[in-house]
Amino acid sequence: MSNEYDVEVKLLAMTPDPQTLIESAGRLCWDTRDKTGTVPGRIQRWIDVGHESMIEHASATFFIRGSRAMTHE
Repeated sequence: MSNEYDVEVKLLAMTPDPQTLIESAGRLCWDTRDKTGTVPGRIQRWIDVGHESMIEHASATFFIRGSRAMTHE
């Protein structure tokens, strides 16, 4: 069975340059701020070892309009 819903989604705001913000937060935690931007893939390596708290600093805000019934599917 397939249900179709009339849904509208708009991106209202987002953190500009989220990768830099995330890396800065992670490097602040590890006291390696002087190395920001020097290691490609640094954020992914932190995630791979379970250090994910710095991701919370980046954000996106969406406007979503649709049927409440959609949330019950």
